[in-house]
Amino acid sequence: MEITIKKNEELSKSLVKFMQGNIKINSENPPKVSAMLDLLLKSAKKNANKKTNGQRYDDVLKELGSLLYHVGGLQLYEILSQNLPLPSATTVRQLMYKQESIIEGEFRIKELKKFLEERKYPFKVCLSEDATVVAQRVQYHPRTNQVVGFPLPLNENGMPKVGAFPATTAEKIARYFSDNTACSSAYCIVAQPLVPKSPTFVVAMFGTDNKFTAQQVHLRWQWTLSAMAEEGVTVCSFASDGDARLLKCMSFNSVAMGSDTKWPWFQAKRSMTFVCVQDAIHIGNKLKSHLLSPSIILPFGKFLMASSGHLVELIQKHQLKDKHLLCISDINSKDKMNHAAMLKMSDKKVTELLQNRVEGSIATAFYLDMMREVVEAFTSVSLKPLERVNFIWKWVFYLRLWREKILKTPGYLRENAYHCIEINAHSLILSIIQFRDSEEHSLFLPWLMSSQPCEATFRDIRSKQVSFSILEMSNSLRRSDTLASSRLNLEGVVNFPRHHKAIIKSNAECHIPVSLPEDYELEQAVLSALSEAFENAVKVGLVNKNSPFFIPTSGLVGINPSEMGLEEDVEESEDISVVDESEKESDESSEDLINELPDVVEDLHIVSSGSLGLKTFTNVTLTETCPFVIVTDSTNEPAIIKKSTLCWLLRSGNTKISSDRLLRVQESSLTDGQSLCSQEVALPSKEPIISVSDWCAFLSEDGSIVAGRVLNFRYMTGTTRKNQVYSRLEAPTVAPDKNARGLGCLCSWFKIQKNLTLTPISMDIHGYYDIDNYICSIPRPQVVGKVLKLNCSLTVIKKFLK
Repeated sequence: MEITIKKNEELSKSLVKFMQGNIKINSENPPKVSAMLDLLLKSAKKNANKKTNGQRYDDVLKELGSLLYHVGGLQLYEILSQNLPLPSATTVRQLMYKQESIIEGEFRIKELKKFLEERKYPFKVCLSEDATVVAQRVQYHPRTNQVVGFPLPLNENGMPKVGAFPATTAEKIARYFSDNTACSSAYCIVAQPLVPKSPTFVVAMFGTDNKFTAQQVHLRWQWTLSAMAEEGVTVCSFASDGDARLLKCMSFNSVAMGSDTKWPWFQAKRSMTFVCVQDAIHIGNKLKSHLLSPSIILPFGKFLMASSGHLVELIQKHQLKDKHLLCISDINSKDKMNHAAMLKMSDKKVTELLQNRVEGSIATAFYLDMMREVVEAFTSVSLKPLERVNFIWKWVFYLRLWREKILKTPGYLRENAYHCIEINAHSLILSIIQFRDSEEHSLFLPWLMSSQPCEATFRDIRSKQVSFSILEMSNSLRRSDTLASSRLNLEGVVNFPRHHKAIIKSNAECHIPVSLPEDYELEQAVLSALSEAFENAVKVGLVNKNSPFFIPTSGLVGINPSEMGLEEDVEESEDISVVDESEKESDESSEDLINELPDVVEDLHIVSSGSLGLKTFTNVTLTETCPFVIVTDSTNEPAIIKKSTLCWLLRSGNTKISSDRLLRVQESSLTDGQSLCSQEVALPSKEPIISVSDWCAFLSEDGSIVAGRVLNFRYMTGTTRKNQVYSRLEAPTVAPDKNARGLGCLCSWFKIQKNLTLTPISMDIHGYYDIDNYICSIPRPQVVGKVLKLNCSLTVIKKFLK
């Protein structure tokens, strides 16, 4: 080798250059490497000559091991720990087991304070509340010695009673199952720090039977505000998603009994230390559901109606999918939580295409504009404060005008949706005033005031395990807390590209105000919005052009304390296995224990005949807090079994939630392959099927012939709106021989004049007409100037009456 190098001068120079550019790791000036590799290198050196059992790791490396275990799972970590200087999987699992549990019903306010301190966040948070469906599975929790899965009772402060189901004896456990029903919902309260893209913190989680009242919500809020204040944490807002009880509590806390003396259009309590917010995304979904629902009529003016039929026509009869991006499944009335569909249909491009391509759709376009702007007023991160005020108050005034005009008719939004929009409009102004007066302008971040932190928490849990019980949810939240803590503790050691990228992107997009508007600027913005509302109302015929300008009355009503009573039903609504020390064998015999604790023996013949076919334990130490109980079967033979086994034996069935989101949140599916709109007719003809957007002739109640443009269908029978829903976009004109329920047809109705021009019929008499009044389908009318004109004579239509 040496001779070769000496003879080859070029090779010699290359080797020298290579050695100069690559310094040995053991040299005094090692090359610059990442902090994580440097940490692993030091660990490798430290444990190089030690046996496996004698290797030691510092806290940072243990934290790294915990992070990798959580992210990659057991199998990946076993591979990594065998090939890298990391703690063993057993060591990591033991460390994870020692971490604090999230106890059902316990409010973690001290932990929240620590969470804010560690991240140097302001001690101001937004609280959100929501519930999610869980598997009705009752289980035993060995760390707390509790039976978990029953709804926790509430105390005099509306707070869940922690430790309500202690698993002390077999008799008590059996009594819990006989006296209670497993809860089907988990209720979460989540804190969102007022920092863009900051992680959230789960304050409390507990099982519920959904039978609490608005009074209990109010009492819980008061207790929470007081407990938070003791730790120096301020609650800036409470948020929910339209739950009737929380909405009533918000009205009680924030709505004044009369109008503001300074601003007659304002009806909120200025003395409130916090604001109440309804989740804007849920409001958008409510508005979408109202538009798509066949059972709701939405006359948006004197002669105009907002209807999904206009969207059907845009999708089916105009080849513009590359522009509006909609498909027929986006207008499925039964998929109530499809937020992506709501964003697509309320896009500005869609409303422009409707007005330009679909005649008579101005009301639908206005309705979609309302959906978009009411949502963006809170969810957009780029709007300025006054733009937000204009967006939402413009539609608040329009809804007030609409409400006054047709309050005595069924054609209006449900009160829940209307009140949610009103409360948000008032809370937006209140939050501006509060942050401005406290000189904390940069904390005005309305997109953080929502129930989306709860939704994100539920999504995170379901990404790991779709169907989970209360206990499994608690364990999953504990793992999420551990992961968030690891990210904080390993800052500077491990780079988290997604986390850092999200923060950088958020800071670039957000409009964080330097100064918030004064009262006179807010008043000017609201009065400008009022002017725009009147202009829109004139365009759709809601008010006359020459009508006097006035401030419409709010539909919000203050609530007396005596009204905070019982409510009607709500409108919408992998475990680490570590052996516990108490499971280790002891020298005491079970016979002695039976004599010492006779009250723990319970006859299980009601769930098992004959001898128990279960694993029994003999040499264990039996106490009230240990994970074992003594039971007897129908043969009077005593046996020591696990409390978790007894819970499994006593519970009936094992519910499981579908892994398909659509099956969890919608009633039934609608595919793009469904038969939709029929072909337009060239001449009047009696068709066996008519579809949304078809033009038809009907016989009216007074015997005259009217033209109608089909917008929707529904069943004429049924005691509830849900029973009247007809989900298809086409309907037979002849009733079936059996099981006929009767179909109603909703149309934009037109009176046929002698010169064959069509004049709109007032919305005051609109409704669903029995499809038996169908005469025939007619060609689409011509647009002559600004007037619709029939393409066939009345004589031809009358022939179909015979």
